[in-house]
Amino acid sequence: MVVKMILNSSTNAYVQRLKKAITVATPFYGYGGQVHRYFKGDPDLDLTLPGTGASTYTQVISSLPGPYEYLFLDYGTYQNNATAFQHDPEGYNLNAYPSLDKINPGEIADPYNPQPDAEGLVRYPVYHGFSSGYLSSGKTQAQNLSSALPPTIAAKLYNIRGVQSQKGNKLNGTVVRQLSQRVPPSFDPDTDPDPIEDRLGHGDGTQPAWTTKLLGLPDPKNQVITIVADGLEHMVMMNHPKVQARSPGCWDLIRTI
Repeated sequence: MVVKMILNSSTNAYVQRLKKAITVATPFYGYGGQVHRYFKGDPDLDLTLPGTGASTYTQVISSLPGPYEYLFLDYGTYQNNATAFQHDPEGYNLNAYPSLDKINPGEIADPYNPQPDAEGLVRYPVYHGFSSGYLSSGKTQAQNLSSALPPTIAAKLYNIRGVQSQKGNKLNGTVVRQLSQRVPPSFDPDTDPDPIEDRLGHGDGTQPAWTTKLLGLPDPKNQVITIVADGLEHMVMMNHPKVQARSPGCWDLIRTI
């Protein structure tokens, strides 16, 4: 993500001199894991300090500006790129906006535009630290991350993405879209159920295949490298032999440093 932000400075002399940049499992358009943390905290933290409670972790997580950038893409970005999302060369299409309302499935539930309903129900908890200011800043940064690059710079970028499989068959084990239900302002992370319902599809177990490819690359058939593999996991993708074998020129350089 940092590399993409650097490439955005396309007139910078160092960026222009750059020969190649490679991303591995980078969520250019957000992913489905972060939004749950604003309602129920993080179960991994609960294992560290058992009994602390989801409400405490929710407040801590909500105080961090950075993760607000990780939500599924805003609706405007999807609309501006809908045709490209629906025509992935390898079939990992995003055929519709990935965040919809659970009660009214045709209603857009843009995580960056959380509108209450007529009865006062809201998209995010009110009393556990969620920050509208951080959400607004996160939208700006998310849009910067997903913005298209000039062709001369885009030609230098390679994206490696992962798709989990089992015995050669692709798994539907990654959150690729979500249904979101509004909650009362008094939502309690410790006692109330998670209002976000996940839908699964192809990806590396964390990142959907459709989010880890930047749209607008001039030669996507060569610049987007999809690794389909058994035993592939997002957190350790860079250690996977197939990833290392397909990284164009990267690993030999790293080994010399």
